[in-house]
Amino acid sequence: MNKKKILFVDDDERFLKSMSYMLKKENYEVITAINAEDALNIFKSDKEIKVLLVDLKMPNISGSDFLKEVKDLGRPIRSILLTAHHKELTDKEAQELKIFSYLTKPIGSHAILFTLQSAFSDLELHEAKRWKDLAFITTETVHLIGNKISPIRRRIDEISKIIIDLYSKRKIDKSNYNKIIRDIEIIKDGAEQAHSIKSDLIDGSVHKRPINIINVLNEVITESKAEYKNIDIIYNANQKSQIIVAEEKVIKRIFYYLIKNAFQAIEDKNTLQVNYEKQISGIITIKTYIDDNHFIIDFEDNGCGIEEQDMEIIFKPFFTTKGADRGSGVGLYYCKRMMDDLEGDIKIKKTKVGFGTTISLKFPIPTNNQ
Repeated sequence: MNKKKILFVDDDERFLKSMSYMLKKENYEVITAINAEDALNIFKSDKEIKVLLVDLKMPNISGSDFLKEVKDLGRPIRSILLTAHHKELTDKEAQELKIFSYLTKPIGSHAILFTLQSAFSDLELHEAKRWKDLAFITTETVHLIGNKISPIRRRIDEISKIIIDLYSKRKIDKSNYNKIIRDIEIIKDGAEQAHSIKSDLIDGSVHKRPINIINVLNEVITESKAEYKNIDIIYNANQKSQIIVAEEKVIKRIFYYLIKNAFQAIEDKNTLQVNYEKQISGIITIKTYIDDNHFIIDFEDNGCGIEEQDMEIIFKPFFTTKGADRGSGVGLYYCKRMMDDLEGDIKIKKTKVGFGTTISLKFPIPTNNQ
């Protein structure tokens, strides 16, 4: 949780201003409102607000009524209620509103800072547990899917042999035979990809050895140019060799995911602008260089870019903006997980909505004794 963003609601403008000034000096991002109506509009429009500081007694809409509206939105937050008298709500009301803590006015800076730190820490623990639970469910689900895929992989080859045999005996005409074989290949390819993803995500069978990453990159670019014929993939190799310690199939899969993501971002931009009859040339530019004993590869596209609210969760498992038919939300998560395993890094170097994105991979260069 990188941003510590607070919505501070109080009808006492002097108190609001002085406390906000103090909190900003402590590196909190503070948004203020002097009434519940404005606060509710702010909260609905800003999904990054994590903690609420709310005065209980306000005109028109009280702090408790405001928190009822907030609760109905179902977002994970922590609410801190400011009161002139301790616990003006009943325990049942406080529980229903999920009040994290009370602060009694006048409030000292130490008390408010300690409470805010506790609130953000509690949120981080909650999010960590949620992801741990999700990881467990995901692991079990992928294992189950893997078990179902295995017999499909075995049987599809047997079905192919049967079809070929029937065709050789002229029991199937050529047009039907070609269609069946084509469909079998599609099913087989999907099953093999699913098995490969299952192995990469769950089995953990990664065998690192020295490889020439330039050769791997050139191979993937050549294959991608053949697959994505309506875009330009530009790569000017400024070096013929760079040794890193990794597993070749893992590096290939990372490259494939990033090029596929770039291609889909370009497709999305075309889709968004088709009604305006603008011609968009799809370009993926790949650059390599060395910086501080690390080998860097930048994948730059001129696609649709990444929305600001998606930046913090772009590498989370199963997050996707593409829809179920075009993405599973596994690709960037896999890249992040594998780059961590290689003691490298992946990051969004730059992005702008409507103009494109640059994703950067950072690989450690092995020393002579590695």
